[in-house]
Amino acid sequence: MTTYTTLIDGVRRRTGLSDTDEARDATAAVLTAVGERLGDAERADYAAALPGLLGERVVEDAEPDAYPGVSPEPQQLSAEVARRTRHSPERGREIAEQVLAELTAEAPDLAERLRPQLPAGLAALLVPAPVPDAAVAGHPRRILPDELGTRLRELEDWSGDCHRITRTVLLPQERIEPLRKRVDRAEQELGHHVRVEPVEGGVRFVAWTKSIDAVTEMDIDLAARIDTAVAEVP
Repeated sequence: MTTYTTLIDGVRRRTGLSDTDEARDATAAVLTAVGERLGDAERADYAAALPGLLGERVVEDAEPDAYPGVSPEPQQLSAEVARRTRHSPERGREIAEQVLAELTAEAPDLAERLRPQLPAGLAALLVPAPVPDAAVAGHPRRILPDELGTRLRELEDWSGDCHRITRTVLLPQERIEPLRKRVDRAEQELGHHVRVEPVEGGVRFVAWTKSIDAVTEMDIDLAARIDTAVAEVP
């Protein structure tokens, strides 16, 4: 099992929180919210497995009305973390993702025990994701399974999963180069890139963020700009 200091330092590095106390409170907020989604016996075992005083906080900070009927959805977990840490919902989601990623990386046995005890959407967060490149607030936020469908519906003809999203555009050969130029401009403006693959009768765009090998907000933004570029090409 990881040590208390290692876990908190890892969370601080991943999230870019300003100091150790803030990282500690954010970690406790996430782990408490997860504990509220476990049964009484499972929660006790979970708390006992956490390092330092985190186990005590999981028990003491739990809100009596939160279980057993608490919502299992990741967005509700993020909202609770945002409320408890006084951050925005987007930052709450980011903190939740990174705390659980650090827990999984440092305590894989505990994460393995937790996965079957949690709803699928939350269990999906227990992955040893790489430390974000920026290691500060504002690095690209990954798109989670529970929101992927909604975000894809905001776009035109994109499909895929949380690792890659794609769109195939069929158009005459002479229109491909004008489209590529528009996409190049969009990439330069965002400082982000998409893979362009030739296919019969057109091109395929494949978007993901290489630094964390997942689809992020930046990919959704770039996909929307590609949709605009496609619309501008007759």
